[in-house]
Amino acid sequence: MSTADLAREQVTRDLGDRFSSTTTASGTNVQIVDDFLTNFDDDKFVNKFDTWVKLISGTTGGTDDGKIRRVTTKVGNTLTLAFALSGTTVASIVYEVFHLFRPDEYDDAVISALEATFPTIFKLTTLDVTVVEGTYDYDISAGNFQNDMPRQAHIISPSDSEVTIPFWDWEKRLVGANPGIHFNEHPPVGATVRLVGITQS
Repeated sequence: MSTADLAREQVTRDLGDRFSSTTTASGTNVQIVDDFLTNFDDDKFVNKFDTWVKLISGTTGGTDDGKIRRVTTKVGNTLTLAFALSGTTVASIVYEVFHLFRPDEYDDAVISALEATFPTIFKLTTLDVTVVEGTYDYDISAGNFQNDMPRQAHIISPSDSEVTIPFWDWEKRLVGANPGIHFNEHPPVGATVRLVGITQS
């Protein structure tokens, strides 16, 4: 799932509007069949014009993945949709049902929030480098650091990986054609230097 999908899931949980399930049998292009639905009252489950379904994944050929439809009725294990889908529903389609807001309204709110907070949100990444005798330059492309630049370096204690010693004497440098670091002062041979930075993705 994408970050936006996970955020939408959390928002719906927080608002008490979270319902996700998987179809258990084939339906039609206007019906979703899921035996789990029999656990819910037909009249209470569908709130007139305010019940919506979003097909997340698993539709035939993916043609209806992401499609949103209003639910008109529920009878037992079957939801009937107001407008037809491109194809017939099958078993194992992951879908979500919404009552408070349409799913695209949730998505728009999440995307707006992500865009507004993007400059202040980041994800840390680390890369451990084992020091080799006589080697001062190390390829760090596997770390996927933003701007190919770690922010910190720490020597890890050999007896306790949670204990670290800050190491300052390094600089950014290309190693061949790849991003790398250069140790101006040679760390202890065999030591593990943990590089910490912000990930690019």
